[in-house]
Amino acid sequence: MEHPYNEQSYQPVPPQEPIPPAPSLYQGNNNFATASLVMGILSLVFFCCAPPLLFIVAGLGILFSCLSKGQRARCGTAKAGLALSASTLAIMSAFLIFICTAFFLSPEGNSFFNDYLHILTDDNLTDEELYDFLNEYFNNSNNNGNMDNWDSLNSPDDYEEFDDFKLPPELFQKPQTEHNNNFI
Repeated sequence: MEHPYNEQSYQPVPPQEPIPPAPSLYQGNNNFATASLVMGILSLVFFCCAPPLLFIVAGLGILFSCLSKGQRARCGTAKAGLALSASTLAIMSAFLIFICTAFFLSPEGNSFFNDYLHILTDDNLTDEELYDFLNEYFNNSNNNGNMDNWDSLNSPDDYEEFDDFKLPPELFQKPQTEHNNNFI
């Protein structure tokens, strides 16, 4: 019988060297990535507890995420830190914009803003006008800056009736038990 492969003999394939693993896409700094994630988590905590610190912590989280980037990609912790920091920063910024808009559209806010612009742009501003402005808005006085009509003798006193308050004498008695000396 003839050889079916046109007289070519079958030769085994020589063993090949194993394929080396693909190089990692991330070659950045893991410490900055971890710091970015920690700052992202802290920005969530400060969102409720200390909103002014949120801006500092979220900014640091974004910065650390950028510093941790390798040649081609960020690792997962850096991405998570960036997402947490950026989202809390965006939500708090939107909240502040809403609050400021609501304040300046209210009659009190509009009055404050007009008075403040008057203070800033007036070249002939007297010390008394400046004092009245500060007194009106920072001391919450509704008498147009006139504090001379405050009557300290007839002002309400929260502690007037404190001397008349007596605790019931039962609170000061020794608890009685079934066994005279064994309290516990």
